Amino acid sequence: MQHINYNHLYYFWIIAKEGGITPACKKLSLTQPTLSAQLKQFELAMGKPLFERKKRKLILNDAGKTLFDYADAMFKKSRDMLDVLKGSPMTDLVTLRVGALATLPKKNLHNYLKIPISSSHANVHLADGSFADLLAKLANRELDMVLATRPAPATMGRLASFLLERVPLVFVATPDFKNLKRKFPFSMEGANLFLPTAEPEIKKQLDLFFTQHNVKPRIKGEIQDTELLRVIAVSGQGIAAVVRTAVSDLIKSKELYIIGDNADIWQDFYLITAEKKEQNPLIQMILKSHGEGG
Repeated sequence: MQHINYNHLYYFWIIAKEGGITPACKKLSLTQPTLSAQLKQFELAMGKPLFERKKRKLILNDAGKTLFDYADAMFKKSRDMLDVLKGSPMTDLVTLRVGALATLPKKNLHNYLKIPISSSHANVHLADGSFADLLAKLANRELDMVLATRPAPATMGRLASFLLERVPLVFVATPDFKNLKRKFPFSMEGANLFLPTAEPEIKKQLDLFFTQHNVKPRIKGEIQDTELLRVIAVSGQGIAAVVRTAVSDLIKSKELYIIGDNADIWQDFYLITAEKKEQNPLIQMILKSHGEGG
């Protein structure tokens, strides 16, 4: 039976966590030639390379990602074991590294992360970015999950996408515009309208909706930031097309009024994770509360 050199496994784990040989050397207090040689011996023992070398960077390949998941769980258990032997109480603190689209409505984002944020056993790290960048970080184990408005492409087979919810797009404005509701969408002819542009597919559906009804509103702005759309609508400058959850509080307080909600245009929200990361208890909580796990 083949035995693993656990020193080598530990070095591999630190290199993967730190993102390269140089930062790992600082963590381990080893020289670069020594650590490089140890990694090479470990890869030879495993019978295959564990990293891809790209522009002096080490990126985990599929075999490396699988091994890293096992090593990560194993060394966490080791730390827990030592804490128990020392008589220290186990905190069971779980870190959740989340990536979210920069354009994701903040109310939706908070709603999905409400459980881990409120948990005394959770430590949430949140970063935003573009869809491509976030998926790349997820694939490289820099993130545990990504919140987005579309699923991961089928070409990224190691990632699993879960639909959290479908939210309708609504047209909202201050009560001064509420008379436009009676003959919507025809009452929108010539009306000042601010459109969302974060999702090109939503923009296409809006264009098709107005074309089908032969209505030409006055497009006053195309806004990527949902928060800005909220501000513009409340300011009374016109009508904003926005996902309902992003303005539900303003509708409830009657600061905004729904002019139309029958356009049959929906925004999907997804949780994307690496297959084995589904075992993260915080991700399971989110899925049970919002998604396909519930």
